Amino acid sequence: MKATIKLLTVAGFAGLSLAACGTAGSSSASPTVGTSPLGVSTYGFNHARTEFVLPHHLGLLPASELALAKADPTYANGLANPNDWMQLSTQVGTKTVKMGFYVGSHGGVTGYTVLTAKSFLVSANNEPLGFGKKPVHSTSVPIEDTSLNHFSPGETISITSPLPQLVGPTTLEVQAAPVGTLSVSNGNLPAFCVPLPEAYIANGKVVNGVDGLPVITAGPSSIFAGDNLYSSSPTTAPPFLYDKGTTSCAAFH
Repeated sequence: MKATIKLLTVAGFAGLSLAACGTAGSSSASPTVGTSPLGVSTYGFNHARTEFVLPHHLGLLPASELALAKADPTYANGLANPNDWMQLSTQVGTKTVKMGFYVGSHGGVTGYTVLTAKSFLVSANNEPLGFGKKPVHSTSVPIEDTSLNHFSPGETISITSPLPQLVGPTTLEVQAAPVGTLSVSNGNLPAFCVPLPEAYIANGKVVNGVDGLPVITAGPSSIFAGDNLYSSSPTTAPPFLYDKGTTSCAAFH
């Protein structure tokens, strides 16, 4: 069995429309983290610190990142500040939707790079891979990778069975992922970390580069660093992501 698929089109990303960094709640004062009860107009932890309300009508912070917010006050305060989020119209399946992405206190090109990198991963993780196999959120397959690869869209590839399964974080986990930098040979790149693996698996094993499938293996937590993702002429620089496995996002800065 062979399936011919189009991963993602470069034109689709060149057409991403940036939206103003609007706020869904009050931005006149810093949100109070750790004292905000649920159901009010501020954001952050509830009194018991068992739940964390996100701005921009995103609901509660996923459990995978709740522990990170509890351990890192800077991350928690950033998540609770609507001004530390940016919005972008991106592709989720067959629909184009405006989404909020946490970029921290970064601004300018750095902020847009993080924003577009997160949007790119959301789009990639929501592609049905052309043959109806939807991505899943978890796997019992051990995933560990400490190398840097890059994930490029825009190519048509043929995959011979067994068809791989993409495992990755949920959309909200990518939206709220902590932001930092990744050191590479040519300098530091704006990056984010999700506390979950990202990989293709088949027959109970991680597969890389099968029949042209791009290498995308990171775990048990995953760092992604954006590069060439935003410019005045996006069509001249096809987007790609580095990926790198790491033990825990708690060590990510």
